[in-house]
Amino acid sequence: MKKTLVAITAAILALTFGFMACGGKRGYGEILKHVTPTKLDIEPAAPQTVYVGRTMTFRATVLPDLADTDKSVTWTSSPSGIVTLSPSGPDGHTCTVTGAMDGTATVTAKTVAADLSQSCQVTAIVLTFSSVAARSGHSVALGADGTVWAWGMNGYGQLGDGTTTDRNAPVRVAGGM
Repeated sequence: MKKTLVAITAAILALTFGFMACGGKRGYGEILKHVTPTKLDIEPAAPQTVYVGRTMTFRATVLPDLADTDKSVTWTSSPSGIVTLSPSGPDGHTCTVTGAMDGTATVTAKTVAADLSQSCQVTAIVLTFSSVAARSGHSVALGADGTVWAWGMNGYGQLGDGTTTDRNAPVRVAGGM
């Protein structure tokens, strides 16, 4: 009698919580139809700009987040050569993108277990300055195209980018000239 009770209890738990690998039921009458990822998101998703020689980081999230699901991600860019990709982290979910040459590329994350992919356009640009002025702690430059750029210490908002965040790389000054 005890063995039968244990078997019935295990069967009830299986129906209540479901065994996705077996395509079981959750106890609500629905049959689980997937054991592989059903959604892939990347951040940032909006078109991005990276300067040649600089980097930015993308992050992939595979859903559902189940322990028995292969959540590995591969990264590609097309056309090749505009940006370089350096995947890292568990299952390749993080990717550092470095601007390599002037142009626009599509960076794509794709799941290994399922045919899911998500893409983002990345434009790599080369900054060309016609003049540069340096001051104590920060610098300002006039771009060849008439845009104004600044970098350095920004504790008082002197870089003109609307923040008080220090910048190691040029940021475009809001409003320009």
